[in-house]
Amino acid sequence: MSAARRFTWEEHLAVFGGSFDPPHLGHFEAIQGLFTAPGVECVMIVPSATPPLKQTLTPFEHRFAMTKCLAESLSKFPIEMSAIERDEKVKFTWQLLKVLSQDSEQPLAFVIGADQFSQLEQWDRFPDVMGLCDWIVLLRKPQTLFDVGQSIQKYSQQGWLKPLQGNRFQIQSSGKTRILEFIETPAKNISSTEIRQNYSLGKGAQNAALVSASVQQYIERNKLYGASV
Repeated sequence: MSAARRFTWEEHLAVFGGSFDPPHLGHFEAIQGLFTAPGVECVMIVPSATPPLKQTLTPFEHRFAMTKCLAESLSKFPIEMSAIERDEKVKFTWQLLKVLSQDSEQPLAFVIGADQFSQLEQWDRFPDVMGLCDWIVLLRKPQTLFDVGQSIQKYSQQGWLKPLQGNRFQIQSSGKTRILEFIETPAKNISSTEIRQNYSLGKGAQNAALVSASVQQYIERNKLYGASV
């Protein structure tokens, strides 16, 4: 418990990865919220080159450009874009964290959603990957710890996850002690699949409440997802 009291997120670089196909306002709100809770110093947005657990429909260049539009709308925050997964031919999270830890002087925190938390056993080099950095798990309302309770219990029984206080847990993996914390986010639970389907069905106007104006303009200008101007 003493280690938990000394721990702070204030100096962390939060790594926010995803396929961003396309990036939406849920991503916007989640990234913005990280500066308040848990209160990180900086966020690095990392579009996935070849997500191992997802089928990516759109070329990396388009997804990176759209995500850059999203980042520019968050310009008042310390945010950086990274094409490291494309440039370094990174496929798995452990590879990404290995490369980033070599270049960053800040402690790293990898950001995932509650659904990803429940699927960690499918990740390459699990559970060793958990020892490579600290972790932030975002809970979208009305999600609570109860919704991931079975996964927490299972990981605790496996011996690498230990409850501390509140929403904070201790990770013991690969001989390293890390922190994992569940953070409630006001971010909307928006589906990229729904956005793509709206465009393909000629209902792009419905996406005005789901994606930023700059992202929507990029999609329509490049006729992605069957969008027309």
